[in-house]
Amino acid sequence: LPGIIETQFNNNDLKWETNYNTNIGIDFSLLDKVRFSFEFYNRLTKDLLMNEPTSLTTGFSSILSNIGEMQNRGVEAELVATVINKKDFNWSTSFNIAYNKNKILVLDGIQTSIISGSQIRMVGMPYHTFYLREFAGIDPADGTTWFYTNTTDANGNYVKEKTKDLNLANAIPLQSPYPKITGGLVNNIRFHFVDLGFTFTYSLGGYSYDSAAGKLDKEGTANGLHANIPTYYRERWRKPGDESIYGIYIANNKWDMADGYSNSRRIHSTDHLRLKNLSLGITVPSKYSDYLKIERARVFASANNLWTIAKWKMFDPEVGSDGVMAWQTPPMKTITFGIDLTF
Repeated sequence: LPGIIETQFNNNDLKWETNYNTNIGIDFSLLDKVRFSFEFYNRLTKDLLMNEPTSLTTGFSSILSNIGEMQNRGVEAELVATVINKKDFNWSTSFNIAYNKNKILVLDGIQTSIISGSQIRMVGMPYHTFYLREFAGIDPADGTTWFYTNTTDANGNYVKEKTKDLNLANAIPLQSPYPKITGGLVNNIRFHFVDLGFTFTYSLGGYSYDSAAGKLDKEGTANGLHANIPTYYRERWRKPGDESIYGIYIANNKWDMADGYSNSRRIHSTDHLRLKNLSLGITVPSKYSDYLKIERARVFASANNLWTIAKWKMFDPEVGSDGVMAWQTPPMKTITFGIDLTF
């Protein structure tokens, strides 16, 4: 029968986020060959919008509210240079680097943290921070998994005792998906009628969480998706004395639930260097193009995402802002050929 249901908790006090920006920069050039720019920025966001947990008796698990303040502070620098500038040989290059630190300054004045699945919003930490049990290794005697208990002592420090009981392993804030440093390098070279261009991008200090591993490396019953065991399990524990971070497969393992077994072993570095774009072109000399009544003719080939070096190679290192990798497909490697004609 037709009916009406409420899909979202109403919040009459909801308002727009407010941003306050401070930017200080310098920009100078030398002999029209070298240009350098540097900028410091501080961006403060007030009335931060977040999904705030609420009692399930309301029929909803959360309500969108203005409950926080967040800061992004960092620096950006760029160097642009004309290395060679001659009639038949030209080479220009640019390099940029950026550093950013993100953290939550205030929640609602009462809460100091909000847990949302495998992440936590916590004062003093990045907006996206992984919140998981901490993997402590594989017992070389029997191939079963250790976790750290991460109880706290009188000084608030985590106690790193090992346990095989998930119920004794406490989740703690861990790494963030936000990279500390990002940037790129661009080069454009022309020699006579041949031109070459390439762009590298890089990222350092970020992490991702392999959510798909909940279906693939559970060390338990293999059925359905679970039968697709990752190739890195070739390095699993096999006999007493083996050293590995991947344990033995146990039928009906009590840790066989994807959520119950979520842990820091599935956090991976997203550090990488990528050849983002490569292009090669040949411009037909004018004595030939004029003969064909063409003002300019250029034949070219270009490729995108051609080559990547990454610490973790099971999936693409460029993930979303939350750092969660599930079943996303990687960016395609594309190769394009073309002809530019100007009449």
